[in-house]
Amino acid sequence: MLDDIGSAFGTEFATIGMGGNAEFADQNKGVTPVFFVLPVQDEAATEKAGALRMQEQEMVRIHVAGDTLNVATSPVTEEIKQRFPEQYRKWKETRQERHIVGTPLKAWPLIPAIRIFEFEALGIFSVENLAEVADANIHRLADGRAWREKAKAWLEAAKKGGAAAKYAAENERLREQVASLEKRLEELAAQVKASTKEAA
Repeated sequence: MLDDIGSAFGTEFATIGMGGNAEFADQNKGVTPVFFVLPVQDEAATEKAGALRMQEQEMVRIHVAGDTLNVATSPVTEEIKQRFPEQYRKWKETRQERHIVGTPLKAWPLIPAIRIFEFEALGIFSVENLAEVADANIHRLADGRAWREKAKAWLEAAKKGGAAAKYAAENERLREQVASLEKRLEELAAQVKASTKEAA
């Protein structure tokens, strides 16, 4: 039964786990995995017990941003775990089906609620997903190109802002270190001065 599930979705899904981390990064652009459990018959246990016995099969449904026709479902394999390690880990911990990597659309202040609903229906759950919608799928979105550009611009600005915050924090840390060193030098100078007076 499980073999039938996996084979029903063609070679594109069957080979998505192949390759190294760099290939995973390319493959995962605009992609959201949804993990869930499917009860399936445990044939060996059923035969042994002489009655129906079920087991839980971990499954994954792959959503490609903007492409409702390209949704593939398959049992979770080692390749899937390697391709989506963070999402799989969070699912195992919480059993919440979907874990959004990046900024959820609902947390993006620039987008109205109606667009969130429309975009999520098309497998777009984060600002990153929206920025990575392929040209072949962008026409499915209302004002798709404009929203994709807004997403890209917002992510770029956030990235620069994050770098600025990082540099500011680093500068503050260095200032604190310098102040601490200056204080220590003053203490040492006072000790040397006191020692010199005692020796005299």
